[in-house]
Amino acid sequence: MVDKKVYKRILCVTDLHAPYNHPNSLEFIRGCNKAFKPDCVINMGDELDFSASSYHESSTELYNPARELEEGKKVIKELEKTFPSMMLLDSNHGSMAFRKANTAGIARSLLKPYNEMLGVSKKWTWHNSITLNTPNGIGILCSSAVIKCTAGVCRCIHERGTSSLSHQGVHSLH
Repeated sequence: MVDKKVYKRILCVTDLHAPYNHPNSLEFIRGCNKAFKPDCVINMGDELDFSASSYHESSTELYNPARELEEGKKVIKELEKTFPSMMLLDSNHGSMAFRKANTAGIARSLLKPYNEMLGVSKKWTWHNSITLNTPNGIGILCSSAVIKCTAGVCRCIHERGTSSLSHQGVHSLH
């Protein structure tokens, strides 16, 4: 996603891992929002943990998958009150339901959209990469990617293509 607007204050929220987030995390995020008054909010991913659905061994002391989602949605709904509009990067934890469905051979089109799954508005949008204009130049935020920089050009390499950035701006998005 390439956004043409020039953003002066960008707040990045990352790795909330709801419902296992720190008890003061939402208060801290609200405080940052109030103090810095961002004109753009980006969630860098892992908004939910999905530990119970992980490909890795899960603790028996944590919630089962249904309870984990319900408790996580409560945290997400509180976050949405602070940020009714937000761009989020796809992430390994956030996309767990879609990854598990893919592993099981279930088409993504058979699943609920993520907004509906979480109970948030369509003003929350998920992206594989986000390109923003700032007074200091262009910034590229990537998910599920490797960022490689050589000779002043940075490339965000992921399964959906490559974005390149240098001090002169975006060279290519393909």
